[in-house]
Amino acid sequence: MPREPQNPFEFLLRELIERPEGPAALGAMKMVEDALSVNLDVVEGVVNALAARIETPDAPDLEKRLDDAVKAWEERCGAPMTPSLLDSLRQDAETLVQKRMQQPPRCVEILDGWDAGARDLGYEIGGLLDGPEGTLHRLWSAISMDLALDAISARDKAAASAAGADEESAVDEIKRQFEVAIGRPMSEGEWSRLLEHAARHAERVMVPIMTRGLGAR
Repeated sequence: MPREPQNPFEFLLRELIERPEGPAALGAMKMVEDALSVNLDVVEGVVNALAARIETPDAPDLEKRLDDAVKAWEERCGAPMTPSLLDSLRQDAETLVQKRMQQPPRCVEILDGWDAGARDLGYEIGGLLDGPEGTLHRLWSAISMDLALDAISARDKAAASAAGADEESAVDEIKRQFEVAIGRPMSEGEWSRLLEHAARHAERVMVPIMTRGLGAR
């Protein structure tokens, strides 16, 4: 006969190994998931505050936002934020910023009041570009291209022209299509957010790529 467990942790470990579908094991897994999810939002708060310092260094209240996020983390976790942990989260923020620069924004990032649960399945599953998310992707790409072409040198512009990369801007038409897709005009604040996102992508991703590519021609 197996010996009785000496403590609750040993009991739960045995249940997870021997009866992973049993009520005790499932309850333990739920407790772990709940604990992780409770703290995940405060971790994301710190990472997003650090990312904001990288993306918009001139924005107001950046230090206050970071201080508030760190305090929220410390209160939730019951421990001080150590320099090494903050450095680790800063690296996560840098990775997040790089990912954001290389990928188009989602509607929920740009549009006020957009339902975070709304899905553009044609875009998510099939890469179709005529729904709200897909049209936003096309609009962001067109803005980024315009800004990148404006930023490169005259010599590179001549090379771009020869390569057919300076065709007439499609931004206005795609913006109209996007507003039809979302059922309303974009506000000034929404348009400004999209321009800022596209400008970062153009400056840090597209211009270096275009300059290297055109210089090699």
